[in-house]
Amino acid sequence: MKLVRPVLTLLVLLHAAVCFAQEAPRPGDPGPALDFSQDYYAAIHTSMGRVVVKLDAELMPITVQSFVNLATGTKPWLDPRTREVRTSPFYDGLIFHRAIPNFMIQGGDPTGTGSGRIGFNIRDEANSLRTFRTDDLVIAMARTGAPNSASSQFFLTEERSHPAHLDTMNFAIFGKVVAGKEVIHAIARVPTTANAGGERSQPINPVHIRHVQIIRVPKGDAGWQAQVIEIDPAAPYVAPAAAPVAPEATPAPVEPTPEPAPEAVP
Repeated sequence: MKLVRPVLTLLVLLHAAVCFAQEAPRPGDPGPALDFSQDYYAAIHTSMGRVVVKLDAELMPITVQSFVNLATGTKPWLDPRTREVRTSPFYDGLIFHRAIPNFMIQGGDPTGTGSGRIGFNIRDEANSLRTFRTDDLVIAMARTGAPNSASSQFFLTEERSHPAHLDTMNFAIFGKVVAGKEVIHAIARVPTTANAGGERSQPINPVHIRHVQIIRVPKGDAGWQAQVIEIDPAAPYVAPAAAPVAPEATPAPVEPTPEPAPEAVP
């Protein structure tokens, strides 16, 4: 009888440990599923103004689900600066680390370098109905030259840029700009300096992503404008303090290859 109680206690502790391991968020967990009865928009509030994108959930469901859930803090991600797993709105407070006139602007890396990794990759989604040759003012995922290497970085192309050379590289074009093309134009022309790779594309004065607001409306409803919140781009910027969760969670396997900007892909 003396051994029964310690054994039972050990079994309870082991059960609790197993339950915690199963429930702890892990980078790459997909988060909530998309509702295909709705249209999804992303209002990207920056320190230079707002860009609104209609997301193409039906053509690019994996990419849109990942982007939406990162933006809303419902998809766990690994902070490359602290190695902690977080479930906070991912894009809030990040910068556009790459700006090239007549081409695009790129952001979505917590390190602000273009080489940060956040603990997971998503599968490539390319569709012949969306090409850089035929479409401008689009949002697409950045990736390396390796297959299935996109994760969080995205880029917005300028009006009439048409970088057709990217069409052979399987970038997922997952939305179309419906407002704010002048903001993309302005960010693409901020003064820049050379980045670590020697390309003169790194803004000298950081352009912040204040917040990415996800807007859901019934399919075909044009009333997304009424839901856009107002964030003063000229207000003093205060970086958000996101609390980590489950710091002991083991991150999912990560490709060691850094995630450069689209033009750097071979």
